[in-house]
Amino acid sequence: MKNNKFTKNRHTYAYDAISNIYDKTRFSTLRGRLFSIFRGRILKKTLKSFPREGMALDLACGTGLISEWLLKNGYSVVGGDLSLGMLKIAYQKSAKSKYLIGLSELNACHLPFKDKSFDIVTSFRFLNLMSPETRRIIHSEVARVGKSIYLFTYALDSPYQRWRGRVKVKLGFSGGCDNYAAHLDQIKEELNDAHIDYIRDFKVCNLLTSEIAILASIKE
Repeated sequence: MKNNKFTKNRHTYAYDAISNIYDKTRFSTLRGRLFSIFRGRILKKTLKSFPREGMALDLACGTGLISEWLLKNGYSVVGGDLSLGMLKIAYQKSAKSKYLIGLSELNACHLPFKDKSFDIVTSFRFLNLMSPETRRIIHSEVARVGKSIYLFTYALDSPYQRWRGRVKVKLGFSGGCDNYAAHLDQIKEELNDAHIDYIRDFKVCNLLTSEIAILASIKE
């Protein structure tokens, strides 16, 4: 399942470097635990729209947070990421699951899978790193390999979120990875162009983050 036609970028190398401490620094803090609760509630709501069983692709799976959730809910899972460091951690966490099909080093713009291979495609905290042009390519690839549900997160653009970002920078915190934040109408347009139907969106926590989850349906 390995795809050798990919281009690594600065984000990939950065994730390789921090893969061994990623979960600890991201999820063990008070903020991290709080966000895990918020995302967990969203995942529980979206599960009602999922097929009862099937194959799932976790795109840009990182250390396997969403892959673990899919596995626990009985889905056969393929995880993919450009970072070998993150894939190594994901494998350590999920290798014993009978539902894990495999983990693959791959490029989201050139997925090495046959058409309509997956009932579910998920992608969390990834598309906010991509330019609009690259997002459109990825959405089209998802529409090609997927056949039912597409669940992903994105960074929502709004006056409040732009103000919040400026305040964070002035206070010495990272501005986050929202360089390509988009309005909801723009996200819907990109999905429609890829023959994917928007169903609904879920704000993770509008006060603290620009992150939203988008539930969509891949057209036949």
